[in-house]
Amino acid sequence: MAIEAELKQRKLEELKGIRKFANDYESKGYITEYFSTDTIDRMLKGKFKTYDELDSFNVNDSVSNDEVLVLYRNILDKENKQNTIIECIFIE
Repeated sequence: MAIEAELKQRKLEELKGIRKFANDYESKGYITEYFSTDTIDRMLKGKFKTYDELDSFNVNDSVSNDEVLVLYRNILDKENKQNTIIECIFIE
C-alpha cells in the first residue's frame, strides 16, 4: 500500500532528524540510543532505579530484534553528579 509506505518513510525521516539533533547537541549532553522493547517495558514499570541499571539490562537483553529509539540527556547537578533525563521514546 502506497500510503503505508509513505508513512513508514516519514517516520524514518523524523528519526533521522532526532539522531541529527542529538549529534549536533552531543556537547550539551543529548544522546540517542536504541533499547529493546523488553527493556523499555521494564523501565516504564519502574524496574530500574538508575540509568546504569537500565543500560546494563539492555546490553544483556540484546537478543531482542524489536528496538526503540530513546532521546536522553545527561546533566550535572550542583554536586557534579550526573543525572540522565529521558526526553522522548520513539517506537517504530
